[in-house]
Amino acid sequence: MLVFRKFGIELPDYKIGCFDTDQIDEKVNTEQLSKSWKRLKGPEAPCIVVMRIDPDVPELCNHLGVYIGDNEFIHTLNKTQSVRTRLDHFYFCRKIEGFYKYVG
Repeated sequence: MLVFRKFGIELPDYKIGCFDTDQIDEKVNTEQLSKSWKRLKGPEAPCIVVMRIDPDVPELCNHLGVYIGDNEFIHTLNKTQSVRTRLDHFYFCRKIEGFYKYVG
């Protein structure tokens, strides 16, 4: 939310824990059907980067980041604070489900 705010965009607070994968997947699926988010063909700052990173459940959308430009996104990992990662990172580039822009 802070990253979007820096871009002048106020997001609703979904109040989902960053490690609650079931709620993240449910919210991503719900929001895909809403008109609040638009799927993008490629990243544009700021947008949500939706990923599927669990090899045991490859269809589950369970990780989110925020694209900030310059081929980088911000996200959190287990037991870390926020980190910046390149979209072409060898691990994450294969896990991206899509990019979504908030349109309200």
